[in-house]
Amino acid sequence: QVSIDLPVAVIPDALVEGVETIEIYYVDSSLCANQIYYDTAIMEIWDEPDVPEVEDVSMCSEDTIQIGGLPIAGQSYIWTPTTGLSSPFASNPSLPLTNYGQQNDTLMYYLVIDALSGFCIYEDSVQAIVRPVIQGCFDVDPACFGYPNTFVPTVLGDSLISWDWTFGDGGEDSIETPIHTYGLAGSYQARLIVENVWGCRDTSFNTVLVNPLPVLDFSAPPVCHE
Repeated sequence: QVSIDLPVAVIPDALVEGVETIEIYYVDSSLCANQIYYDTAIMEIWDEPDVPEVEDVSMCSEDTIQIGGLPIAGQSYIWTPTTGLSSPFASNPSLPLTNYGQQNDTLMYYLVIDALSGFCIYEDSVQAIVRPVIQGCFDVDPACFGYPNTFVPTVLGDSLISWDWTFGDGGEDSIETPIHTYGLAGSYQARLIVENVWGCRDTSFNTVLVNPLPVLDFSAPPVCHE
């Protein structure tokens, strides 16, 4: 009885798709005389199939993105871990994630592609960076028209680079804590959009009540001077 190690064959690019006959020679060194044995094997060769392009992704907290690539007929896909994925068996599943911390979250997802019913298996990975959550709101006191009013933002999140204000009367500003004067009494909807260095945004609204100025009126009866 003769046992031999099975060789690992790297298929050269020069071979075309089809059936190839492989010649096998091996030497039995267990005997006194080195006996040479010869055999043949049939090897079927397929062209390397196309697989989806898989790239690393960066996303803002509470956003939903897709990872992976477009599906290709005849292939199956398995993603691990399954955390947040719309389907672990899709080529490009949706991924909604939230990061309530102050630092980036980095998650790794691994993809196994079965391209030819188990004959050609490909493995790839995706790094998903989830930026910290950003939430902006603001407070404003009731105002009187013609008098300046200060808008004070309260923002959850770091690395802010822009504040985009509209005040509901056509007025705008782009500083962190603006002062705005309303020219007419009424109710106005002010809006704030904040953005950080990663392009993550949040929008908030607040209603500003602008009161008319009081009308002063008085009368006095005639008096006699003594």
